Amino acid sequence: MKAAKKTKNKKVVASSTTQAKKKGVRWYDYALGIPYALAILLAAFFIVFFVAAMLPHGGENVEQHRNIMGYLTIPLFEPNVIDFLEPDEFAHMQDVKKVFNWTFITLLFFAGISMIFPSRVAKRTSAGIIGGVAVITLLSTLISARGTWTFFHQIFFPQGGWVFPPESTLITLYPGNYFATFALAVFGVAIVITGLLNWHHK
Repeated sequence: MKAAKKTKNKKVVASSTTQAKKKGVRWYDYALGIPYALAILLAAFFIVFFVAAMLPHGGENVEQHRNIMGYLTIPLFEPNVIDFLEPDEFAHMQDVKKVFNWTFITLLFFAGISMIFPSRVAKRTSAGIIGGVAVITLLSTLISARGTWTFFHQIFFPQGGWVFPPESTLITLYPGNYFATFALAVFGVAIVITGLLNWHHK
């Protein structure tokens, strides 16, 4: 009888512990998945970008590629390093640099939130968010690559000035397939980071 009571008590304690764990998960644990996902995506973006900046690209124009990448990411790079661009291309690079600066600040902000409020549930939720964004981006690109490209630029560059002729330096250096490969690499790195974070906290 005593053994039976002890077994029953253990089951009750285990059940109570499970319920307590379930009650310990709040709605904001899931909401935190959003900043977690954004921090991971932005971190993946900068990782891929810095790798792309170091790789030789552009054939005979590899020096131009490196100067553009340096101008976008290194504060001490003077604008005259990209003086080979046409005025409208140069103006667009100035807009891109502003977006880069704000993107880096945003990364630090969301990374800070993720560190201040650590949550296993948020990490798992972020995996679903990143996967969903990747699928939506892929499907929209397959349906209309031009439409997706236009939508992206209208969000980040509403002032315009991002359409150039095919023979322009920017289009020659960075055709559409370059950005498609870049996007795939970003999502790939983001998935790896998410997997490592969730595996580490199992």
